Amino acid sequence: MKLVEDDAENGVSAQQIVKIGQMVEKSIDNDTNNVFDDNSGSDYSKTEYIDTNKNIDEYHVSKLPVASITSLYTTQNDQQTTPDYTNNTTEWSSLTEGTDFVVDLDSGRIHIANSSYQPITRRWGLYIDYKYGRTTPADIKLLTIIETGLKMLGATFIKDRIKKVSGVDIPDLMVFAQWRKDIISSYKHDGLTNMNT
Repeated sequence: MKLVEDDAENGVSAQQIVKIGQMVEKSIDNDTNNVFDDNSGSDYSKTEYIDTNKNIDEYHVSKLPVASITSLYTTQNDQQTTPDYTNNTTEWSSLTEGTDFVVDLDSGRIHIANSSYQPITRRWGLYIDYKYGRTTPADIKLLTIIETGLKMLGATFIKDRIKKVSGVDIPDLMVFAQWRKDIISSYKHDGLTNMNT
């Protein structure tokens, strides 16, 4: 493989490599429901509404891992009376972490611990501001590099260019596929879904 500067007809531009790498990163983030980037140490901010059910006291945020919960609000009003937080802030109760709710930062699971704040069944019954993201671990970096190379050069890249990955010979793509699955699985959380109702 050559750069476009060296081979105008068959070469690859640096911009193409970056785009392929970004596509691979996004794919890994989606497959694990994680963000492997801490935004240069600042984390990412997210605001979201979560649909609630009066019989459920655990909910999940959509982005992982959670670095911190900035604020969490709930309301006991139906959605016709109080359709959203932004236009009806006085109708919403602020919950205190550790007293009214607890959060598992890795899985993004929020447990409403104070029954006084148990949400009713409604659309957008929880309003949450939080920060998320993590520094990219070495195995995810290696997986990103290998997948980017694979997408650029095809299966030959894996078979001919990389002889060992963590001490494991890679005779064909079946082993790579299992290795990728094992890495992705180690960052997923059992039963995690974005359906909170």
